[in-house]
Amino acid sequence: MQISQISDRPSLSFDDQNHYQEKIAMLQVGLDRLGDWNPQLFRELKGRLKPRNLLLTIVISVGVQLVFLLYVWGQLPTLTSSHQYCTGVGSDHARRCLTNALGHILVDWPLWSLDAFITLSMIGMVMLPVVGTYLLVSDLDREERRGTLNFLRLTPQSAGGLLVGKMLGVPILLYWATLLAVPLHLWLGNAAGISLTAMFIFYGAVLASCVCFYSVALLIGLTGTWLGGFQAWLGSGGLLFLFVCSLSQRVNNSPGDLLRGLTPGLVLEQIMPMELLEKSLLYQERLQHLQWFHLPVGSSLFAALGFTLLNYGFYSFWAWQALGRRFRNANIPLFSKQQSYGLTLCFETLVLGLAVQTQKSLEQMPNEIVPAGQESASFQHFLHLLSQNLDFALLLNLVFFLGLIAALLPHRQAVQDWARYRHERVTSRKHFWSRALIADLLWNEKSPAVLAIANNLGIASIMLLLWVLSWPPVATRERAIAGLVLGFSVLAVYAVLAQVLLLLPSPKRGFWAFGSVSAAVVLPVLVFAILSLGPDKAAGLWLFSAVPFAAIHEATAHEIVLSWLGQLSIVSLLSLNLTRQVRQIGESASKALLSDRPLDRPHLSGRT
Repeated sequence: MQISQISDRPSLSFDDQNHYQEKIAMLQVGLDRLGDWNPQLFRELKGRLKPRNLLLTIVISVGVQLVFLLYVWGQLPTLTSSHQYCTGVGSDHARRCLTNALGHILVDWPLWSLDAFITLSMIGMVMLPVVGTYLLVSDLDREERRGTLNFLRLTPQSAGGLLVGKMLGVPILLYWATLLAVPLHLWLGNAAGISLTAMFIFYGAVLASCVCFYSVALLIGLTGTWLGGFQAWLGSGGLLFLFVCSLSQRVNNSPGDLLRGLTPGLVLEQIMPMELLEKSLLYQERLQHLQWFHLPVGSSLFAALGFTLLNYGFYSFWAWQALGRRFRNANIPLFSKQQSYGLTLCFETLVLGLAVQTQKSLEQMPNEIVPAGQESASFQHFLHLLSQNLDFALLLNLVFFLGLIAALLPHRQAVQDWARYRHERVTSRKHFWSRALIADLLWNEKSPAVLAIANNLGIASIMLLLWVLSWPPVATRERAIAGLVLGFSVLAVYAVLAQVLLLLPSPKRGFWAFGSVSAAVVLPVLVFAILSLGPDKAAGLWLFSAVPFAAIHEATAHEIVLSWLGQLSIVSLLSLNLTRQVRQIGESASKALLSDRPLDRPHLSGRT
């Protein structure tokens, strides 16, 4: 970074000029060392740390803080008989206002400071990831359009170093604006009685969230170029929606609580004094009941911090696994098949730990005297909670496996290379299916990934099935197993359908696969909603949708069996067509010419 020299001034002595020049020289040496450590970070800082940018950021940050202070100052009581910040008797949210000898209203300043602290904390922990995600994705899109991203791929610097440089350098002005707001945040926290150590623990959780979401943002930037510049708005908007859902959701002891671990809000609540928090209008509920495998992760500060870091560590680790593969080669799947098995195992462990929370309530149910052959109301409620948790888990698995299908399935050119190599090794058609072929389908990155997806579905279904088998032996458990089978069977249909469409010779095969699977997932549910056909009115039709488990308790046994047989028939037909496609594209050029079939030629665009 070029450092401008300080001009001579008559008011400065010769010693003062030497002192300033020594400081500039030391700064230049530090920047040179930074450039040697991470050239990409040096490049980003050099382009952004301009005096004009720094001053503009100061003006914006200070201006936003002044507007914020004016807003929270306007919440103080003026000429009212009761107010939440008054000190008299009454309810916590409407206490009688008292005055001193001068006629000034006595204000509960710790409570006011706590509300201001919570508001500023929520603004910071939302805006840092959301704005940073937009900046990173848009920067990678700009680099891709200019062609400089390919140049960076050819440099000798490691992929990790380049991406870390992006992560630290691109949002540098956002970091600077946030740093300017830290003194105000610390002052409000201190006035609310929050210790400095607790506040810095919260800062650590916010930093971990930035690392997590910025890693995902880099992945979106590398894989979303086909969106034509819209990926920055899509990524930041989706993240903002995720934060809104997370902060507005109450803890319900279900896999839906997974959203609570995506924000530092769990840590934020633990650092605040409970006696003040219960008086705050911003307080919704205590998160102390949140559990993971019956561990009270919401009961203490360090438990909440550990659960939050576990969530961020999971997403960050797998995002960097995909970044390491995709940065150098944009034509390979995000994950290898070996990695996908570990990813599924980790995800199911995270979801299952939240799903089993309700199981403990069985021991806490009161003993009720009921007629023989009937179930008590509390036991029926317990079974309802179990079924609800399984539905949450299957819904999360639907989202997870749709993403895994997109990240794991190879495109036509990769399968073509593998199939031709496979065809050369096979001397007879009757030996096409062999142990070596199954090993290839399970581990080889270029082979069709349908069997690998089925293996991942098996891992998930076994883990959830073991949990369902621990339920009380009632009819609800049988229905739950049926819903589990149907929920994963429909995912197998989507996987085979997507792989078949990705082997089409059309250059738009990626769009065909994405559009077809999206239509199969969304359209049936949308049509049912328009026609007001809920699971209770059309259970048989819902069994053929993306969420068959939603109607599993209303459907008859005949409808369940028919739906499962229909899914198996579709998977079988699509698999036969997939096998024919793989065999066809694996034939040699001479065999294709003799059979009057068009010769497959790789498209220059690679993955579409």
